This record gives sequence, structure tokens and C-alpha cells, in this order.
Amino acid sequence: MKCNSCEREDVFSVSRNIVVTEYRNVHTDGKKAHKSGGGWNNYKTGGWKVEEKTPTDKMYLRCNACESEVLVENLKGIGEIKIDDKKGVVFVSNMFESYSGKEYAEKRKYKRRSTDS
Repeated sequence: MKCNSCEREDVFSVSRNIVVTEYRNVHTDGKKAHKSGGGWNNYKTGGWKVEEKTPTDKMYLRCNACESEVLVENLKGIGEIKIDDKKGVVFVSNMFESYSGKEYAEKRKYKRRSTDS
């Protein structure tokens, strides 16, 4: 398979997005030392802390070379992509798109045997 965007082959992966919720504590005791100019309450010491990581339900095929999402419409001969988070990926072929009409007619052509009259 080739990526439609960058024409690279076999650099695909399944990706999902994760929503990360972070927090940082704020001084709310009203002390003047904990306020900055303009009435802003300062943060308490320490950086951002991760509260929760929630993966989204959407999983998609992605090209690792150009980092673009690969759409099933852009893959020749593939009608559907099925992704399971535990089993893997199934590419369902589209046999009608695999052959053009002329190629299909050539494959179906009946050849007579030399003994037939």
C-alpha cells in the first residue's frame, strides 16, 4: 500500500487521540503575598499535574512518514478498513475496483478448445 499524500510504502500505523486533563493549584487565601499586579492570584509551587488521560473511541489509519490520516477512499482496491484495539486491522478488498472493465472482460473471456468446432 502507498500513502496518497507522500507516496511512501508500508509506513502505516493505527492511531488514536487521547484527551489529557491537567491541573495546577492556585492560592486563594487572599494574602497580599500571593497576589500579583492587577489582582491576579498566583499559582502554588509546582508544575502542571496530570489528573486524567481518556482515550477517544476513534481509531484511524495514519501514515507515519507524513503524519496524515489515510482515508479508505484513497486506497486503491480497498473498500473498508476495520480496526480492533485488541485484534489488529483488516483490509476488506473491493473486487469491483480492483479491475477496470476491460481487464475484467479479458479475465472472463471464454477460450474455445481446439477440438471444439
